Amino acid sequence: KELITTQLGHLVFGEEDQELEHIVVDLLNRREETLATLELGTGGSLANRIHEYPESSSCFAGGLIYPDFARAIQSLERLGTSSISQQTSLIELAQITRDLLKTDYLLMISDWDRNGGDQNELIPEVTIALIARDTVVERKLKLGGDPGIHKGRIGKAILNELRLHLLGVSSDEP
Repeated sequence: KELITTQLGHLVFGEEDQELEHIVVDLLNRREETLATLELGTGGSLANRIHEYPESSSCFAGGLIYPDFARAIQSLERLGTSSISQQTSLIELAQITRDLLKTDYLLMISDWDRNGGDQNELIPEVTIALIARDTVVERKLKLGGDPGIHKGRIGKAILNELRLHLLGVSSDEP
């Protein structure tokens, strides 16, 4: 076990039945920091994953869940968020949401094309982002393979971005 951890370093995040969300929540709780989510098109799968871990009640402020970007904009306009408009970018929307929910971190997942299309069309892509006071990490993920695992894969990717950030490791490092 020690050899594996020594050799693989930050690539190892837990032991036995520890899930990635458990590790992230435990790190946040130790730091006394908070987290919220903004999910477009996931039905709240990331928020649910975090919420299911009992320790999350200390750090998880909840999340906003919308079927798509347009409805997120409409809803936040109705909430009276003055800096929202139809020209708001995805990252600006995430930053506004973090400020609205008053958390240290916001994890954002964009919507993606679920139609699949024909063989000649591009593989669907999703944007994930980690928003902190002085940090924006934005990634694009290709969603090839079985659509049944997309939500889980996306959730793990954004949780890992936060885990690495909390550890002070760039996700670009090998």
